[in-house]
Amino acid sequence: MADDPCSANVGWSIVAGAGADSTLAGVLAGFLIVAATALLTQWNDRSDSDTFALFASGVPALTLSSYLFTVLAGSQPVPAYCKQMWSQWLPAFALLLIGAAVLLCGLGWALVSYSDNLAVKLLELNRPMNRVEETRRFFISLSACLSLGGTTAMTCWLIAASVVYLKANTSRNFWGVAYNPHFEFLHIKWYPLFFVFLFGLYVVVRSAYLVIWRTLDARRENVASCTRYTPGVFESRAAVDVQKYRTTPRTAGEIRNFAAIAVGTLIADLSTRHAVQDRFSPKTTCGIIGLMFIGYAIARLAYCGLIRFFGPALRKQPTTVSFDDADAKVQGTLSTEKPEDAIRIKYSVRRLSATSYHVVLFAIVGTLFAAGLTQAWFWAGTGVALFLGGFYPACILLGLSYAVPSGPATKLPEWKTWRGSSLLP
Repeated sequence: MADDPCSANVGWSIVAGAGADSTLAGVLAGFLIVAATALLTQWNDRSDSDTFALFASGVPALTLSSYLFTVLAGSQPVPAYCKQMWSQWLPAFALLLIGAAVLLCGLGWALVSYSDNLAVKLLELNRPMNRVEETRRFFISLSACLSLGGTTAMTCWLIAASVVYLKANTSRNFWGVAYNPHFEFLHIKWYPLFFVFLFGLYVVVRSAYLVIWRTLDARRENVASCTRYTPGVFESRAAVDVQKYRTTPRTAGEIRNFAAIAVGTLIADLSTRHAVQDRFSPKTTCGIIGLMFIGYAIARLAYCGLIRFFGPALRKQPTTVSFDDADAKVQGTLSTEKPEDAIRIKYSVRRLSATSYHVVLFAIVGTLFAAGLTQAWFWAGTGVALFLGGFYPACILLGLSYAVPSGPATKLPEWKTWRGSSLLP
């Protein structure tokens, strides 16, 4: 890093690490292609179409990430172009993280689909029902571990990458000054780093909560499908506590939210002050927490008002009721398939397709953005690069948490059922 002016005082050389990152992205892309091909060749053997779509969406992300890292590896670090190179690196690294998360979450979906097929085979062999339930519960839990690790770990790496990017963009080298290893950073403004830490912590906590919550619903549905198994009949087999959508009391929920805001703001403030090497000030921290409370209260009141006055008009309305009538009739009649197929769980996949679309969209937009910087078609500011390479990928990782296998009775937040919300990650 001594010969790399773009890496002074940052602790990471994007040029030196680009070759290894490119190789890693290519290897992961190969794994995804093999997994997608294996699912495609077994299409007639109960392969899941949503799992195949998720695997396929990660291929362009990892492939284009490998290409962007190759471009960086061949670049010559010059002080005048350091900011441009860092702006190219951030989307490439985010694509690598998204592709790795898609691989882990896709493996989770593959394990869940395999557990359904295995449950049918165990019934054909006249295995006890408790053995079927335990086996499927193991794969559901293993899928949760993969998804939880994939979303939270990649979010943590995304936070680290965004922090390094912000630090690098405050280096004196970016202003055309001759390289000097003893140069120190200019004063780093605390609020972009604070936003990165705070939003990153929110994504980590929210992802963990969604994965655990949806997994518990899937495990309850697993028990319900085994205890209410009726050969040859497809019917709603959700457990009673799953069918009833229980919400925590509003007061307790708000207290929990305020406590989470206080703890998250404190951790983000401490992390920010450590990053900018500033002393801890309890008075300033209390003021920041107070501002976050006020901002949350305003956003909460605005959200409640939006739901009350515009919610009925924004809710997604079915185009026709004939599909609901047909589903009710089909679920109450005898199945023409094998009797053991009634043991299968109808998992909720409502957000999986939207997330897969955004993975592909991010791969295309990120590559065009990096190509534009390479050819000097435009000059992107720090905020634009941070939004495209930090905020947007974090939203996709949060969408992957919503796409974790869950029971059919699992409900989404009310705003996610409105018209147009299906386009969000």
